Amino acid sequence: MSRIVAYSELDRTTPEEGLLTEVKWSGQVAIALGEACEALIADEELTTKSAGAGMQLHALMDAWTKERISHARLCKLALDAGIQQRQ
Repeated sequence: MSRIVAYSELDRTTPEEGLLTEVKWSGQVAIALGEACEALIADEELTTKSAGAGMQLHALMDAWTKERISHARLCKLALDAGIQQRQ
């Protein structure tokens, strides 16, 4: 059986370390999506058309926007948790 995530009792990650990891991953994903979106902008492919939904924002542009919002929220959580003061 294949799993994307498997629970391990050996994992000793603290909540602070877990939150910082999520902040870092989210930042990297936002950067990667932004780079992919630069190509869309250069090719002027900011929207896509589907039979059911009509014209809509390209899926990568939508994902980039959502990831940036998620990253900002994670950063706020880290600041509210006082992680910066602990380091």
